[in-house]
Amino acid sequence: MTSYATNDSIAYGVSDVHLPHTSVADAFQQAAASGFDLLEFFCPDFARTAPAEYARLGAAYGVRVAYHPPYTGAYDLALLPEEVASRQLGAIIADAQAMTARHIVLHPGSYRDRATSLAQLVRLFTHYAPLCADAGILLGVENFVRCYDEYALGDTVADMTTILAQVPSAAVGMTLDYGHGNVNGNTLELLHTLGPRLVSVHVADNDSSSDSHVTVGAGTVDWPSVLHATAATGFTGPYVMECADPVRALGVVRGILAS
Repeated sequence: MTSYATNDSIAYGVSDVHLPHTSVADAFQQAAASGFDLLEFFCPDFARTAPAEYARLGAAYGVRVAYHPPYTGAYDLALLPEEVASRQLGAIIADAQAMTARHIVLHPGSYRDRATSLAQLVRLFTHYAPLCADAGILLGVENFVRCYDEYALGDTVADMTTILAQVPSAAVGMTLDYGHGNVNGNTLELLHTLGPRLVSVHVADNDSSSDSHVTVGAGTVDWPSVLHATAATGFTGPYVMECADPVRALGVVRGILAS
């Protein structure tokens, strides 16, 4: 896996959703000023800001870029007809290339029949893994959570293992969302089972009843336990703050990882 660190031996990022900003340029400026190595854009509006502008701004501010595209409706890769899903994934990768994104975060989506939908994802990721590898882009499949969708894929260790075991490419791995894992009760099991396949992690806390994205320490996640277990896999980031008060969360996470 590729190292993202520029300011530290461990790389840290922030989601634009949780970094209040007035423009894409302002988001980059704030990320750089706050000591983040990477800025992850969730559903960027390419109609207003061309993908190449993310690349230009990232280079100007010394902040790397990641892309978290939508995951419902026209982006639900597991539920769409496979030809449509394939075109959509190809477009996502093309946008990521234009952004010079280092990784893409993909939710598995939802299903009508779990096994059928998982098999479709495996075929899609297998097909596009060589393109991602050639482009230097990592696909991070994010563990999902059922509180968003009764038919969510990726809420179980079995789902995640099924996908990644059948797509052994180094270009495809896991984005571990600690908040989702806290609701599902399987964060440590995911790390134990799939830790070597980590692409990125999302840092967010909650009380285990819903994915509230509160700041680190405001919920029930056992941060020393999960962060030390993550570091034990050899993972060096990016730890992407996807929570309220991300700058404070960054300081807390840094302190725990240094302890």
